[in-house]
Amino acid sequence: MKKRLCVLLAALGGSVLLLGACSSVVDRFSRPESVTETSTEAELRASDSNASSAAAEESSEESGAAESEGAGSVEESGSESETNATGEANAEGETLAEGAANAEGETLAAADAAAETGAETGAAESTAAETQAVAVNRGTLTRSFRSLTVEGDSLSLELSESIDRNFHLDYDGTAPLQLEDRENETLYVKESGAEGKVLRIAVPRGTALGQLNIQLGSGNLSLTGVSAERLTANLALGDVSLQNVGAERALLTLSAGSLRADALRTTEFKADAELSNLSVTLAEPLADFDILSRTELGSVYLNGADSGTKLLQRANSGKRLLLRSELGEITINGLQ
Repeated sequence: MKKRLCVLLAALGGSVLLLGACSSVVDRFSRPESVTETSTEAELRASDSNASSAAAEESSEESGAAESEGAGSVEESGSESETNATGEANAEGETLAEGAANAEGETLAAADAAAETGAETGAAESTAAETQAVAVNRGTLTRSFRSLTVEGDSLSLELSESIDRNFHLDYDGTAPLQLEDRENETLYVKESGAEGKVLRIAVPRGTALGQLNIQLGSGNLSLTGVSAERLTANLALGDVSLQNVGAERALLTLSAGSLRADALRTTEFKADAELSNLSVTLAEPLADFDILSRTELGSVYLNGADSGTKLLQRANSGKRLLLRSELGEITINGLQ
């Protein structure tokens, strides 16, 4: 029994020793590992710290480099901006200069084109005027008018009623007439030259004309079957013939020539002549007119009766007949 206990104790002691040895071994092997692990962790931490420092240094270096690059970029961008601004300013100046030059060139070109166009237009208008004059010579006037103004140096004018409802204008001269449409439905006709020519104008029957203004240098005036509100005629050298004419108011001035009016209808008629014979036959009773007629060298005849050099008649009707001639005969006829 004792032997068994001793054996058991010995076995237990051996187990304890064995366990102690194992624990020591375990301690021996475990401690280095933990130290190793600890040192490894420390090394890792240190490396991490170093890495962080390096990264921080690299980051700071990169930040400095970035700031340097940023400053350089700013400087470069400023330089580039100045360069671009200078370039843009130069480009803008060159563009403006080129634009001004181009604009000036275009303006000059436009002016030249306008001048050429004006010249072409003038030539076209001249051609149109000549063409119109040729067409006028053939007889039909396409335009209508209510008032008429005619000026001529050596022109005779014949104004009458047409046989149709059209306006006609015939001209036997070679040089073209100047024709213009003016205000108040006025047709303006001008002729200039030394050649004696005849202008014939016909208006539709019953046309109520407004103003008739005639200025002739050397030529005759003939009105037949027309009526106008006002007739003004000034002739330097020529005769005036009025046949079946109605004129509310008429003023005729003659330097050298004759006046003959037959079947005249008027409210106020005045003729002032220098070296002219005046003959007026009214389509109305003579008793309705205030008549003042005189001549310096000649006689005044009223319905065939010699009244001397002066005739004065009062009717107080508002109608007047005023005739004067420096040198010539004056003959007045009318209904009794």
